[in-house]
Amino acid sequence: FMRKGNINLSWNELRGSIGEALGNLSHLNVLDLRENEFHGSIPKSLTSLSSLENLHLDNNNFSGELPNSPFFFYNIVQVTIAN
Repeated sequence: FMRKGNINLSWNELRGSIGEALGNLSHLNVLDLRENEFHGSIPKSLTSLSSLENLHLDNNNFSGELPNSPFFFYNIVQVTIAN
């Protein structure tokens, strides 16, 4: 039995950048950071989240491109990244 985790920090007016340490949360299946004031690039470490199914990063101030990995979107069902 594998335990899955969810992080929902949406609508909290959080500021700053997303740390690479998020990539260590290997059983994370939902990451919802939408509607905050995050900035900078999206960490490459997110590509190691092999259980991730839902990724919501919309309405922040990210810059740059999505990290490139052949397996990054393998299990993802829903992605929202628009600003």
